[in-house]
Amino acid sequence: MKRRNGRLPWLASAVVANICNCALAAPPDLLDVYRAAQSGDPTLRAAQAALDVAREKLPQARAGLMPVVALNGNINSTSASTQFNQAPALQRDASIRSWTLQLTQPLFRAPNFIANHQAEFLVESAESGFEQARQDLIVRVAQAYFAINVAQDAIAAAEAQVAALERQLEQVTQGVKFGTKATTDVDDTSTRLASARAQRVAALGDLENARSDLQKITGELYGSLAPLQATSLPAPAPMDVHAWIDQSRDNHPAVRADVAALEAARLEVDRTQAEHLPTFDLVVSSGHNFQSHSLTTPDDYSTHGAQRQVGVQISVPLFAGGAVVSKVAEARGGRDKAEADLETARRSAASDAQRAFAGMLNGLAQVDALVVATRSGENAVKGNEAGFRVGVRTNVDVLNAEQQLFAARRDLSKARYDVLLQGVKLKAAAGLLGEPDVQALNALFH
Repeated sequence: MKRRNGRLPWLASAVVANICNCALAAPPDLLDVYRAAQSGDPTLRAAQAALDVAREKLPQARAGLMPVVALNGNINSTSASTQFNQAPALQRDASIRSWTLQLTQPLFRAPNFIANHQAEFLVESAESGFEQARQDLIVRVAQAYFAINVAQDAIAAAEAQVAALERQLEQVTQGVKFGTKATTDVDDTSTRLASARAQRVAALGDLENARSDLQKITGELYGSLAPLQATSLPAPAPMDVHAWIDQSRDNHPAVRADVAALEAARLEVDRTQAEHLPTFDLVVSSGHNFQSHSLTTPDDYSTHGAQRQVGVQISVPLFAGGAVVSKVAEARGGRDKAEADLETARRSAASDAQRAFAGMLNGLAQVDALVVATRSGENAVKGNEAGFRVGVRTNVDVLNAEQQLFAARRDLSKARYDVLLQGVKLKAAAGLLGEPDVQALNALFH
């Protein structure tokens, strides 16, 4: 292929530069993924739509306190044959036109006043429900993000174990050729190598599942993500489980939503009972009537009329077939259910806080133990490999030491991310989880 005007080298250099830039680009971090989830998560969008729907209850309830203006009109035309006394029948055509403009202003309608107050609690409940969905999004993003990194670390540990076992297999195979090693060493190493390869395949499957879970939230398929850099993990603050439990029982979004729902249910009882009360409305109307010709008198004439009325209309309910009594009983059942739902939400929030707090403490202790186990494992592998070369350690000793080391590394990675996830869940249980927590958590990945 011939070059023309030096374009081929320029194109090649541009491609190389683009590849280098892609390779040097930093992988997305937790904050990047969370921002993508805020706009891409369908669950959060559905929660926002549900909140928008609930907010419309306020103007609908206020409408029951506002005046109602109606314009009514009609046009009738009548054609008839009319006979007066013994005179010949006459053909008469008559038309009637009328319109009325009426304004009705509620003065006292107890159910409407109560419904207006009730709508405020229903909107408050919906807002707390949306807050729960927003905090749940952070938990889901963190869980999926951490799962990807745990799977990537498990793959790295499995690949390192496979490489170590391949080297060990080569050594024992050479030893068998020279008569210094037994064939059972080859069998043991081959078996463990096959198991390590199977673990690598399983870790690859876990990675794909974790990526799929994150894609469901963000709508994007991520490759690698920024790994955890910090070795020091945050502990619960305050270090008092009872403080977290008390906070969760009062401030969890589900609890706040059920508190507002209970107030709305109590007002529903009052509203249905108020349907027994009379209503008072101010009624103002203005109208005009026109009638051309007459069908009932010999004289053919037209009439015009205009009227204006101002008054108070009173309506006293006497009997509605038992419907109001049944509605009151229904509302009381709804109130009792709301009370039970609130207690369930409080107990669930307290349990979530207690589990997350214990999970953080246990995880931190596990991380400390696994750090020591990893360091000891590294020394054990070095010592056993050295002993194996001089004949004071067996192949099984080396294999066991390597297996324990890689298992400790894998478990340490998982334990660190578990601590972070439990911290996120603890904040969510207390109703305190927000974007500042995501930013603080994200700092651990840089």
